[in-house]
Amino acid sequence: MTNSGLGCPDWPLCHGGLLPPLETHPVIEYSHRMMASVVGLLMLATTLSVWRWYRRNPWLTIAATTGLVMLGVQVILGGVTVLTELPGEMVLAHLAVAEALMAVMLVVCVASWRGYGSVPDQSTGVAGPRHFGLLALGGALLVYGLLLTGSYVTVSGATAACGTAWPLCHGELIPQGHLAIMHMVHRLLALVSGVLVVVVLAQAWRRRALQPILGRTAALVGGAFVAQVLVGASLMWMAFPMNARLLHLGMGTVVWMGLSVLAIVALAERKEHPKGYGRA
Repeated sequence: MTNSGLGCPDWPLCHGGLLPPLETHPVIEYSHRMMASVVGLLMLATTLSVWRWYRRNPWLTIAATTGLVMLGVQVILGGVTVLTELPGEMVLAHLAVAEALMAVMLVVCVASWRGYGSVPDQSTGVAGPRHFGLLALGGALLVYGLLLTGSYVTVSGATAACGTAWPLCHGELIPQGHLAIMHMVHRLLALVSGVLVVVVLAQAWRRRALQPILGRTAALVGGAFVAQVLVGASLMWMAFPMNARLLHLGMGTVVWMGLSVLAIVALAERKEHPKGYGRA
């Protein structure tokens, strides 16, 4: 957001040294690299712990190992992105892997917290029928696509392609010009995914008495979703300030994470019942 991606034009060093120059852009870029290093060490420790103590738990071993492999891919993408001077496609791929990596690590968190794979029968039988899990998964994937189209709008320079007009683009549903069309595709995808998110949250809220985690997660995602809509609409009226754009991406990521949790819980704890609720 601050255009600091080339604050350190080389990689893995920064201007040829272990520490960055005390200037704004290098410090911002270097802090990102340091945070990535901390995340990498924590993920390595997590994976080693899983294989040391929980190697018979497929939920944890598969997810943690997949996450570590994805982290390696992410590190390579980060280096290539810098060395090729931030082409839009590489920036988009870097974000795509980062968001997917968070979902994989959510599997580790939820599975360890809920005890999936630790006992022969890991289903509590209260998450509802299969269609809810698939619905939640579909909503999560659609929001994931929304995040990526939003990133493409940013890296392609289409952020202000529709000016301050909203919800249409210059009064048109199908505007002229590639950038304006891409901006409008993002808005239309936001509309479709928004409808699906509301349906998923309503279904999760209905199951809150028998599965409290669904209700709590739905409430959190609902708040983030409302904030996301308000921030997204206000971006045009406020001339796209950096803080609002950052908040827009952040709230979108929270919605993606919350829907991922709903999908994980619903698919892992599903058990068929005549009415789809509770134990028979």
